[in-house]
Amino acid sequence: MILSWLSARHGSCLLAALVTMLAAHASANGATGEPVGSSFRPTADVSLHGNGELHGQILDPQGRPLALAEVAILQQQRLVGRARTDVTGRFAIGGLKPGAYQLQSAAGVQAVRIWASQTAPPAAKQAVLLVSDGQAARAQMNYRAYGPAIRGAIAGGLVTGLTYWAIDHNDDDAS
Repeated sequence: MILSWLSARHGSCLLAALVTMLAAHASANGATGEPVGSSFRPTADVSLHGNGELHGQILDPQGRPLALAEVAILQQQRLVGRARTDVTGRFAIGGLKPGAYQLQSAAGVQAVRIWASQTAPPAAKQAVLLVSDGQAARAQMNYRAYGPAIRGAIAGGLVTGLTYWAIDHNDDDAS
């Protein structure tokens, strides 16, 4: 009975709920599937140093070093290393093997292809340089990991709210 009442009298309310849910899904994933507010750059080729160590530096938009900034390195959405920059903005993350990674920091997101020193192409850099464009948001959430839970919570809240609203309005019409 409630379903026929909703579809007959308030189809636009259900349509609005669906549009809201789709908008939340789109904003959670962003146009590129990267976290909203991140700065994504083209893949950089970088050569490893001894013991599989990646070297890098983070600078602010004016070229000043970012001291004590967190740097995380992920491979296939899994955290494989973490470091904090020194006062010169430099960092090193050890124990890495050649492959494709993603660096996340206050400067944004940087895809890197890491090479063993003896197999690195001539264009590979000895260190990765991350320059903040001032657009990266603090306290970003990895929506690829948490997106399904967020979308589920939004959908559950919409369904619950619409159900209570429909029951409340259905009781008003019966009296």
